[in-house]
Amino acid sequence: MEYDTQSTESIYQSIVSAHKAAAKATIPYKQKTKKQPPWENKDVDLRRSVVKQNQVTYININKALDDLKDAYDNNKKEYIQNKISEIETIYI
Repeated sequence: MEYDTQSTESIYQSIVSAHKAAAKATIPYKQKTKKQPPWENKDVDLRRSVVKQNQVTYININKALDDLKDAYDNNKKEYIQNKISEIETIYI
């Protein structure tokens, strides 16, 4: 009776490589997406870019930061108010 003299490490590595090959062949690739809060929109992104630009030039940085905070807060408040209105229409 003959025994295979492969080490357990090489057997394990062959199992891992077979598993990876099978996964690549059968499972579709899904692009990772970064979740963004629903109250962040183009207006907030624009103001964020103004802040970044002003940080480089050190011009009106405090005003740009205040504008960004105000836009973020207003959008968040509007989002929450819309959610409350949706709930009220369901239960009233």
